[in-house]
Amino acid sequence: MNYTNPETNWVFPLTYNTTYTDAFSGLQSSNSGGITVNTYRNGNITTVGDGWGTVINPSGTYTNCLRLKSTQVIVDSTVYVGIPFPPELTYYNATSYSYMSLTNGKMVNRFAITYDTTDSDLGGTTYGKSCGYENAGITGLISFDDVNSKEITVSPNPARDFCYVELKDASGAELEMTLSDLRGRMILKETIVLDDKNKYQLDVQELKQGLHFATFRQGNREWFAKFIKY
Repeated sequence: MNYTNPETNWVFPLTYNTTYTDAFSGLQSSNSGGITVNTYRNGNITTVGDGWGTVINPSGTYTNCLRLKSTQVIVDSTVYVGIPFPPELTYYNATSYSYMSLTNGKMVNRFAITYDTTDSDLGGTTYGKSCGYENAGITGLISFDDVNSKEITVSPNPARDFCYVELKDASGAELEMTLSDLRGRMILKETIVLDDKNKYQLDVQELKQGLHFATFRQGNREWFAKFIKY
């Protein structure tokens, strides 16, 4: 998302009863099969330091933690340029609680929990909750695989009923496939088998109109593709 008016997530100094509100807006533009997809974002965030105390998590016990309550309200308008779809509106509301403390002069998130609600014209209403805690941190990088978009092709794209996915250098025939919508919600997850030309016929007849994302996994390798269902 390219923010013409960036979102301010933190304002320092942070103390008990600190409060601030910020408005933000941006545009994300992508191209799939010659079709341009623009997503316009407008939203606001309100954060208040509403408490303090001690946090105990598997990493240890942390005293004098500040609790920050943040509320975000976001509206995304997705427009498919060149295809007569009506704009898809998505409303995203999230409330998160973060428990922060100082370590060597740096604010560290010791524990966080987020509740969110997403309403979409096409996807209905979904509810989510996520939580996590600060761990010891990354000490090294074992491996990293580059993702080369030239290794995967999808055609036709846009697709109405079926499209063919080709993984040009997949070793073996069996992979795990995951399909997600524009908001990242998983639609389908299954094991697939490629044909002798490393191709798979993907049935998109039951998908809703719009942009979708496909992920294919085989061992520690991944391929990513996006396609439009019309």
